[in-house]
Amino acid sequence: MLSVEEAKRIITDNLPSPASVMVALDAAEGLVLANDVFASEASPLFDNSAMDGYAVQRSALDNTTSSAPVRRQLIGESKAGEPFSGTVGPGQTVRINTGALVPDGADTVIRQEDAHREGDAVDFRSFPPAAANIRRRGEEYDKGTLLFRRGDAIDAAHLAVLAAQGMLFLPVYQRPRVALIVTGSELVPYWSAGPLPDGCIRDSNSVMLAAQVRAAGGSLSQITTVGDSPEQHAEVLAEAQTAADILLFSGGVSVGPHDLVRSTATADAWDEKFWRVNQKPGKPLFFAVKDRKLMFGLPGNPVSAYMCFHYYVAPAIRSLLGRSSTQKTVTAIAGEEFVNRQERVHFLRVRLEPQPQNRDKFYPLRRQGSHMLLSLTEADGFIMLREGQRVPAEQTHQVMLF
Repeated sequence: MLSVEEAKRIITDNLPSPASVMVALDAAEGLVLANDVFASEASPLFDNSAMDGYAVQRSALDNTTSSAPVRRQLIGESKAGEPFSGTVGPGQTVRINTGALVPDGADTVIRQEDAHREGDAVDFRSFPPAAANIRRRGEEYDKGTLLFRRGDAIDAAHLAVLAAQGMLFLPVYQRPRVALIVTGSELVPYWSAGPLPDGCIRDSNSVMLAAQVRAAGGSLSQITTVGDSPEQHAEVLAEAQTAADILLFSGGVSVGPHDLVRSTATADAWDEKFWRVNQKPGKPLFFAVKDRKLMFGLPGNPVSAYMCFHYYVAPAIRSLLGRSSTQKTVTAIAGEEFVNRQERVHFLRVRLEPQPQNRDKFYPLRRQGSHMLLSLTEADGFIMLREGQRVPAEQTHQVMLF
């Protein structure tokens, strides 16, 4: 049976290169740049005032003292978006607002608090050094400066810089389109009213996996449930692969007579790369490829589906987005002894308890069944215990975080 490491390697080796696309700036949050981005304009674009005050020629204020106010004639105002169009002479000043264009002839801004205005005259007692309180053109960056590199993830701060540059579209890696197909004739919609038919259960996997797809950065092209019929499986598969980059099945990948995902995929010329991994939970994991598309067949048990998605599918989606596929981990201390007596890897859900000096301890959840969803909500993450591995109490170990 395939090892966890070999399954990971096969998936990685079969990932297509991330696809780039141009998207509108306001749709780029959370995406990753596919190309370097350079400034098309300087920042600031022009000399402007850093505060409210008065624009003056600083050299004309030399040889003055704080005991002798200097009076200047007020000849106008420079507002943000409405600059003063004239020139400031040695005996003149212009009222200026924060962000407004510094007028010709002026080279310094005196704070409003250091001035006293009487009609069209302004008296100054305090004089800052030359060029004070002015944001110079290009002092942040000039035209042609490399702003962001390929591989940078776009967040709110990036969007602000790019909007200030007037960029309408960005080259980014495309969100993988995921078709989510949940199988099982026993499933009824979670919102169905009234008692369930005998032997039926509510579908929780579609809601859970859809949320995981979105959290990983993928976009859902469809969410479909299908019964245990070969004809239905073939029809859904044919439809789903026309509009998706990843086909994500839940259920139908074990060895029962109604487990149809593998046989349907094989009949449709999908290239099976592996089926079954030596792990618990999630042993009947299926992976196939076709025409640069990926197919993951997850177990139907909800915890198994969740764990397989988290460990295998989410990193693939992040890779296709141009993001890091590395699992987030912390090093913590075993609060008790852990022993795996089985001959397969065990993904054991654990909770973390904070301790002094950031030496968190981890403890196992007592309910580990693959049908027990509370083992996910109560867990902070999981540890990987290899076949026959023992982790003594007080020994450090990596905890993979949810």
